[in-house]
Amino acid sequence: LGERVRLEADQREVDGKRVVAHARVKQSRKAVAPLEQERRLYVAELEWVREFEEHSLLRMQEKQQVSSRLIKDLDDLRAEGAAQLRDQGEDESILRDGVKALAELEDKI
Repeated sequence: LGERVRLEADQREVDGKRVVAHARVKQSRKAVAPLEQERRLYVAELEWVREFEEHSLLRMQEKQQVSSRLIKDLDDLRAEGAAQLRDQGEDESILRDGVKALAELEDKI
């Protein structure tokens, strides 16, 4: 009888420990759920930041390409304008020489 009482006491103690362990596991799961949710939100936010940075980088590259193209176009226009000014200067020089030649011919006539 004493042995049986001792075994039942041991069984109650084991059952009590099992209940405590089960409660702790359940509490741990409850504690992990918000952490898991927070981790998922953090991962989603990191993914959003990564996509934003990638998009920003692409936009910056596009702007850089447009800027380079505009600078090249501006340089081309400057070169074209300089060539036109040279041609205009040559044309004016030819006209002045022609006017001088006409004036000299008029003086001779």
